[in-house]
Amino acid sequence: GVGTAIADDPLLTVRRVCGPQPARVVIDPGGRLGAGAKMFADDGVPRLLITAQGTRVSPPPGVEVVALPAIDGRISPAAIVGALADRGMRRMLIEGGANTISRFLVAGYLDRLHIMVAPVILGGGGPGLILPPRERADEAPRMSMAVHRMGEDVLFDCDLSDQRVALGVAKKSA
Repeated sequence: GVGTAIADDPLLTVRRVCGPQPARVVIDPGGRLGAGAKMFADDGVPRLLITAQGTRVSPPPGVEVVALPAIDGRISPAAIVGALADRGMRRMLIEGGANTISRFLVAGYLDRLHIMVAPVILGGGGPGLILPPRERADEAPRMSMAVHRMGEDVLFDCDLSDQRVALGVAKKSA
């Protein structure tokens, strides 16, 4: 999402493994990301700026602007996935904050969810995920997961591929 792109100014490149670099895509409904963002660097891979229809943007040359309908300043995950599929993109790594990840999670578009936990107390931050509340714990979807230590950090690799109900919809108890 654009919040993460502005806060971190990431390259959005794959490092420490061989193979081609993937396309870089940022979701920026309001046209907030500046043309000097590192992710827009021209290194031969496709770069896409997804924005709301009618938003004025001025990306660098070679960046494809994908204007999609928005409601209340938000573009639906379905529209985003559809636009990327129309361009031949079949796999995505979504790196974002609570709003972006939660919206794709609730809509049922994630096969895997990686949650990194570090032994650091930051405080003052917002929620990690924004999900609809559950009345009962047995209504919440369950998933298999693997846990990996990465130095002092812990990575939870959650497999959502068996979810047949989007996380935004409560399962009915038997």
